Amino acid sequence: MTTAITRHTSPTRRLSIIPNARSRQNSITAPFAGVTAAHATDAFNAKETEIVIHIEGGDKAIIRPNKIIRGAVKVKTNKTLYSSQLRIKFRGVESACAKVKEAGLDSKLERIEKITTTYFETETIVWGTERSAYAINSWKSIEPGYHEFKFALKFPNVNFPPSIDDPTGFSIRYIWTAFMDGPANHPGIRSEELVTPYRPLLVAPTTTPWAFQDTLYKYKDSKKTPLATVKARLPAQVFCPDQLFSIDLEINAIPSDVVIGSVAFKLRKVYEGKLLLQRGTVHRLYKRDILQTMVPVKGNSGSLHLPDVRVQLPSRLVSPCFTSNHVRVYYYLVFMIQFDSGNLLKSTHHVKFEIPIGIANLSNQHLARVHDLTCIQDYKECRDAPVFFNPDLDAPPNDFAANNSRSRSNSSAASSVSYPIHFDEHYGAPPPLTIDEEVLFQPMSNINNMPPIDMLSLSPPIDESLPPAYFSLSEVPQFILKERIEKTRYSSRLVKPNVSPELGEPLVLEPYFDDEW
Repeated sequence: MTTAITRHTSPTRRLSIIPNARSRQNSITAPFAGVTAAHATDAFNAKETEIVIHIEGGDKAIIRPNKIIRGAVKVKTNKTLYSSQLRIKFRGVESACAKVKEAGLDSKLERIEKITTTYFETETIVWGTERSAYAINSWKSIEPGYHEFKFALKFPNVNFPPSIDDPTGFSIRYIWTAFMDGPANHPGIRSEELVTPYRPLLVAPTTTPWAFQDTLYKYKDSKKTPLATVKARLPAQVFCPDQLFSIDLEINAIPSDVVIGSVAFKLRKVYEGKLLLQRGTVHRLYKRDILQTMVPVKGNSGSLHLPDVRVQLPSRLVSPCFTSNHVRVYYYLVFMIQFDSGNLLKSTHHVKFEIPIGIANLSNQHLARVHDLTCIQDYKECRDAPVFFNPDLDAPPNDFAANNSRSRSNSSAASSVSYPIHFDEHYGAPPPLTIDEEVLFQPMSNINNMPPIDMLSLSPPIDESLPPAYFSLSEVPQFILKERIEKTRYSSRLVKPNVSPELGEPLVLEPYFDDEW
């Protein structure tokens, strides 16, 4: 079961909303825990005021493409707070970090290289006044007690890389943070970061049976002594979590005095991390064996046919294959075979071979069941970003216009037809139709019985003949569509040996540029 992860970090800049004269000097110094005296003031204020982000679904909440996420920023305070606004920020971040040791150098120093890519960063104000470019913001007071401020976010119909924390030093996280800004640019308070798992929607292709063939050799590094030939027939190339399938396996030993002693297989998940630097490339490989099964073997004379080798994929730890900027994940079925040879002087040889397979999280039948599945775009080709909108609405204001135009431009897509939506416990539920969508997509025979559409959920018409009345607006509209801006930050620093053991052993910088992906 996938759970939401809360990363407990030392809150930076968690200072008093209006620092008094005695704490003013402390409030502008470094606020890191255990570094300065500001930590005492920080801890005191943290007890008096607590800001927590809650996502609907709790620990079971999962973000998916085209999904609406709702939640609330909860504020608990024992004193009156003065603040200009309370805002929440949501961002997707991929980090690649490694300790590097250059090849051929005897230096005792090591370097920590880190590249951080922010896929998107969006925020909204859940309470307070909007910022102004030409005036100082006013502020309001929050009385002691418990306060809750709701928010809603629509994730675009875009596949981003899934959440991951492997291999060591590499991660992809989707993070929520709440900020309470002080009055007139005074320091404020921030919440702890809440990390919510994200899963893309990747569909398996049409079932295509295929056969794998290979020749096994007695010694791994030498191909002079062939030991056996293997042939495996698989019912498909890509599978889904919790799926059961069978493999037809044939093993034929080449030497006449060899028999097959045992056969076993395991599902191996491979995490490959890559850090491309100016002086070369750093690679980190991590392999995880998810399951292992022994296959019953009867007496044989060197030839063995197993027509029904059953493979039951687990539902945990089996995420889709993907490739991001710095990480790629793929799978193997690793078969291990024991060959016994000789009559008087018996010898045993263990040989293995690997069959590549793909993993998706939706079967091919979901193409006609999940709404807008065929309209999903790749994050490398689309600049759509997550958007906050009014939590009192069922969907963002421009959802109807986007859906209608998409249906007209993709008449052959599954989204232009109303299909029943089915899903199981292992796949997240697609976003349900809103009330207004159900009204809009009713058959034309019911046109006379259609209830009025809530116009608050639709974008108001714009009269382009009239000039904009900027100062007649009571407040800035909350829903503003913006293109996603991807940011990359690079850092490098020298460290002594055994510093940052969580990054593992130092890696060797390979003097070439691996731009395979």
